[in-house]
Amino acid sequence: MTRHWMLGAGGMGVGPLALYLRAAGHEVRAWDDAPGGPMLAQLAAAGIPLDPDPWSSGWSPEVVGHSAAVRPGHPLRALAADRGADLVRRGDLLARAAAGRRRVAVCGSHGKTTTCGMVISALDAAGTDFGYVLGGLFRDPALPPARAARASDWLVAEVDESDGTIGAFSPEITVAVNLDWDHPDYYRTEAALERVFVDLFRRTRSLILIPADSPRLRRL
Repeated sequence: MTRHWMLGAGGMGVGPLALYLRAAGHEVRAWDDAPGGPMLAQLAAAGIPLDPDPWSSGWSPEVVGHSAAVRPGHPLRALAADRGADLVRRGDLLARAAAGRRRVAVCGSHGKTTTCGMVISALDAAGTDFGYVLGGLFRDPALPPARAARASDWLVAEVDESDGTIGAFSPEITVAVNLDWDHPDYYRTEAALERVFVDLFRRTRSLILIPADSPRLRRL
């Protein structure tokens, strides 16, 4: 198993991924510069310690996952780079963690977390064995934001188009909630944004689900 240090783990992107990696058997430590908060309480309950410098305690992470908020030049990213750790964006690390699994990818411009949460809740109520990574918290505190499957190879997760890491996923099933012209800082044209969704649809192995009233998604 791999040693992971997760930067920005108080957020709803990195935090649930840290929980999933821990549940999957990896060694995980975390850090966030905002004290308190519900996600940090989830990390503590899962036995994931906060550590501002794991190397000082003799624990050398092999992979350092980080959110988009932990930008180049951040001192902890610089520390990880100096120590020779593998720096990986949150979306790319999720794709690595999901490698070899049958993935249900929930994507779209907005409503991903709500839709993904509904899928997870429905499957959980049906007694299905599956893993999941949600980009948020459930209202029911008994349902954690991430869980590893007991024996199944299915994984439900939302995938993010904002930074291009959506390109790392080849799902079994894709659930596309909607698609609006967004993220012009990353996609210079509307056609470029549409192209990453077309490519995701082409990589989808079994089923693509879209709303009947979305002309753009129907066209793509």
